Amino acid sequence: MDDQHVVFIDILGIRRALSTGNSSLAETRLRRLSETVSRVLKGCEGVHAHGASDFFILWSSHAEFGWKTALAASRIFKEYFDLNEEEDVNDILVAYLLRGGLAYGEVSELKKSGKWVSYSILLGDGLASAYEAQTFRKGMRLIVAPGATRAFQPRLVEGDLSDERFRILRHYNPSGAVQYEEISWVGSGGETDRRLGRAAKLFRSAVTALTKNMIPEGVLLHYQQTLCAVLEGCSTAEVLLCYLTYLHTDKNASHFLGPIWATAWLTLFAPKHSRFLEDHRDVLHERFLLMSGSPHITEVSRVLNRHNRWRSLIRFLRRGRLRFQGTRSGSIQEWAKRRGHRK
Repeated sequence: MDDQHVVFIDILGIRRALSTGNSSLAETRLRRLSETVSRVLKGCEGVHAHGASDFFILWSSHAEFGWKTALAASRIFKEYFDLNEEEDVNDILVAYLLRGGLAYGEVSELKKSGKWVSYSILLGDGLASAYEAQTFRKGMRLIVAPGATRAFQPRLVEGDLSDERFRILRHYNPSGAVQYEEISWVGSGGETDRRLGRAAKLFRSAVTALTKNMIPEGVLLHYQQTLCAVLEGCSTAEVLLCYLTYLHTDKNASHFLGPIWATAWLTLFAPKHSRFLEDHRDVLHERFLLMSGSPHITEVSRVLNRHNRWRSLIRFLRRGRLRFQGTRSGSIQEWAKRRGHRK
């Protein structure tokens, strides 16, 4: 069979619900995801789905539908996470989270029907790569296996899915090379801000649950990284400002705040926010001083260094001069003017 795109979607929380005897909760999560998948794929020609007890698989019938498969997965993530808002979920024990991996490779369906046994399973290196990709990070993320994006053919996308905002984020290792890619499913504008508020509520609930020994630390990390994933997609500078030194009333949360602060600083300190950075330099300086007195400055500096932003941040806070990677040095006004942000 020809290579094609495949997405492995893990329904977070089902195995834990089953292990604690809460089969009704597991059934609810699977049913709500099934409804979401059916709704998204309705009229989405060439994309198929297969559900099991705690996961779903999407695959395209032809390689040219790969872009549509990725868009469908992104929409499924959005709509499933929005169930938390729809049902006003604040308790993580009933929260809706997924994680997924997208890969490009061989996928084949094996069917057998007999008098006593019948089954239908998917096989192939594409499915194996998609499964491995979704285990790469914690949280509600859609990780792309190496080489999968090179096979996209967006010109063949048709219908409503082609109109959605679609971004592929790159994450770098300490040497500066691309470590992995990720599809940002969180949307844009006000819808991202709304999802960010819900992700923060769920993180706070997870901290409380950990404090009461109701969940292991690994479960909390899913909610921490979900909050980080939504922060990465946030484009509202005023909202990001609130998370630069995000605090929690429970002292037990302090250990888990570093990645959240680092993500907020990295997302805010970007060329598209140049004017905001200039106008709020004094506020940023105050937040930086607050951060410098905490142990989280190590995590923030490590992440910004990895993206060549730490020295630029220090230079900007000291002298008001900003230099992003790929730009010449100079004042932030000069940089913005060169990039067409000012008349």
